[in-house]
This record gives sequence, structure tokens and C-alpha cells, in this order.
Amino acid sequence: SLGLAFYLKMPKMYKCTSLLKYQRQTVNPTVMSPDDIKTRTRDVVDTISQEIMSRSNLEGTIKEYNLYQDLLAKLPMEDVVDLMRKSHIQTRFLEGGDVFEVSYQGSDQNKVLRVTNALAAKFIEENLRFRQELASQTSNYVKDELQMAKEALDKKEILMRDYKLKYYNEMPE
Repeated sequence: SLGLAFYLKMPKMYKCTSLLKYQRQTVNPTVMSPDDIKTRTRDVVDTISQEIMSRSNLEGTIKEYNLYQDLLAKLPMEDVVDLMRKSHIQTRFLEGGDVFEVSYQGSDQNKVLRVTNALAAKFIEENLRFRQELASQTSNYVKDELQMAKEALDKKEILMRDYKLKYYNEMPE
């Protein structure tokens, strides 16, 4: 009966988890680097995760969903953001290396669901922005490589033309 009383008095905590799969780019100028693919995937997700977990991002989420109102009355926003980051949000990779989960827990089940969806959406949005930057870098890399190849070919054509002009009468048809 003591256990039941304890259970009934304790606030309920809800946890919602969103699974996200990271798909690697197929065109990448660093594809010849010896880095392990899983390591690069983790690095990208860790970079995106740092952006999502930034103070400004989490502060916006707290304000948007009216989270931690009782704590905000007592503590500064920075402390509440730290509490949210350390105690209520969790990201971790699953076995395969490409799938990771984002979890959020709190006392209001509807807010927990909405916040988890918002965090997952931010991961997706930030990943798209990151991929656009990477695509732009890849495009610039390919343009630079093409320009260098064109310059090398032009130099060889000039050398060939000069050689032909210099030894015009001595060359076989």
C-alpha cells in the first residue's frame, strides 16, 4: 500500500522517441579519404546535434511550447536550457550506425509528443541545410577540378602546336 501511495503521488513522466535514418551523400569529394563511413556519419550527426542543442534553439523550443514554466519562475533561462539538454533530451545511435534516435521526456504527454516531433523536424531541416552546403562545396570542387584539367590540356595543346610549327618540314604526315 505504501508503494501504491508513492506511485499515485509521483508525477507521471512520459517519453517519446523518434527514429531517424541518416543517408550518406553519394557524391562527395572526400570519398577517397580513409575515414570510416560510420565515423563520418556520426560526425555529421554530432555536428547537427550540437546545432539543435544550442541554447538559442532550445530556448526557442521552450518558449514555443511553454515548457518549464514553474522552473522559469525560479531559475534563469540558461539553467532551464541546461536542465532540458542534460535531463530531458537524449540522442543515441543504434547498432547499424545510420539510425539514431531523438528522445524527449516530460510530464505532459501532448507536449512531449510535439517537442519530440519538433526536435526530429529540426534534425531533418538542419541536415538538409548541411547537405545543401555540402552539395555546393562538391559543385565548386568539381568546377575547380574541371578548370585545372582544362588549363593542363590547353598547355599541352600549345606545346604540341609549337612543336608542330617548329618541326613542320621534318614531321611525317
